[in-house]
Amino acid sequence: LLPVVILGFLLQHAIQGWCPPVSIFRRLGMRTKEEIQFELYGLRMLKGDFDEAHEISRMNAGDRVERIMETLNRRI
Repeated sequence: LLPVVILGFLLQHAIQGWCPPVSIFRRLGMRTKEEIQFELYGLRMLKGDFDEAHEISRMNAGDRVERIMETLNRRI
């Protein structure tokens, strides 16, 4: 019986983009992947992770790639 109910919810979600458990999950604080990514980018902006972006945009392509690779290697 439970698999049939779950299948019904999945079918409704596929057709309409909504089903009753979605509102329950939202009330419990679950968020979509897009909402989490948006918040992470906001926090990264506040932290200053993108401060070099303006400086990098004025470089030529070769220097730009080199600078980005250096930055990525520092973070690993």
